[in-house]
Amino acid sequence: MKKILCLTIISIILGGVISPAFAAEKKLVTEEELNSYQTRTYDVQNPQIVMEAVKNIIVKQNYSPLLIEEDLYYIKATKSLTARDVNMFLVVGFLGKMGFDIFQTIVTYGLRSYCVVSDVWIVANEFKDKELKVILSVNVTPKNGKTIVRADMQTDMLGQRDMVLLRLLTGKKNRIKIIHVKDETAYKIFFARLDKELGANQNLTEVSEKIVK
Repeated sequence: MKKILCLTIISIILGGVISPAFAAEKKLVTEEELNSYQTRTYDVQNPQIVMEAVKNIIVKQNYSPLLIEEDLYYIKATKSLTARDVNMFLVVGFLGKMGFDIFQTIVTYGLRSYCVVSDVWIVANEFKDKELKVILSVNVTPKNGKTIVRADMQTDMLGQRDMVLLRLLTGKKNRIKIIHVKDETAYKIFFARLDKELGANQNLTEVSEKIVK
């Protein structure tokens, strides 16, 4: 009974701490703000120069190309990462269930012990790293002697978060969630890299012109 009481108290405490954190985590980003994060205009007349710069970024950042449309100036690439993503509501719920299953195991003289084992396995599995499939899409558009670049990032999170224990034990990976990246920092990093690539290309062009002269 002491174990059950302790687990119940832990569940209540975790629930009280985590709920406000989840509420504060979500920051609304308007379409106008997102569009400003994702778009840059470059004083470059030839869009192919920008395309080559984007290709260089893809190679240097270890992306694998999924689709390259030279005529449409469109590139789509992906790479895999790992990240820790713990669903604390699930953890708290199974900690509470674990307390109940421990009580049932005691009452049934061990007949319900398999439930405790599955609870422990699910909670421990939730703390394992998840696979992230990052998808980067870039549109390059020539307009009025300049080049407009629009980048879009999406992350597919894969892992084991299936409540059917048999599927968990067989190692089935599920698509846990799809995240449309709206963080300004992520796009700032991409465009900073693009600025650097375009700057390097411009320097090479100026050096070549001086040599020809």
